Amino acid sequence: MSNAAPAYHLPTLRERLADSNDLVVGTFVTLPAPGVAELFGLAGFDFVVADMEHTTLSDADLEHLVRAAAVAGAVTLARVYDP
Repeated sequence: MSNAAPAYHLPTLRERLADSNDLVVGTFVTLPAPGVAELFGLAGFDFVVADMEHTTLSDADLEHLVRAAAVAGAVTLARVYDP
């Protein structure tokens, strides 16, 4: 007999967006402050959008935002600048 816990699948953001009955909530992050992204995740937001198109967020800032949001259970999407 195995003591392993049964596998449980947490739906991805993509799966949740495809489910018309599932409410998915997110917001934009425009500050290079990982704590802000983490707080949004802790507040229950499903995703944050790092706006690199209209702000001065750098690639390094994005890396920190992704990690902070992930710790709190939120997914990070990046809105990038395309010249």
